Amino acid sequence: MLENQPYTPAKYGKEFYGVTGTTVINWIRANRMPDNTKIEKTPGGTYKIWVTSTPKSNADKLVQMMKLKAG
Repeated sequence: MLENQPYTPAKYGKEFYGVTGTTVINWIRANRMPDNTKIEKTPGGTYKIWVTSTPKSNADKLVQMMKLKAG
């Protein structure tokens, strides 16, 4: 995880969930991002994703992913 630096949707999706940047953008637009993220849309229309904390375990990551898919 990068400290104090935003993720692109592609990097966030790959590192945390193994999904594409397009999937992450769809989550952002559907307001289905995990609670531990802050989303910024730049004037150019791209997204920056700030992670405020990381899931404590793989089980936490699984729960977050299931919440996103169940939405």
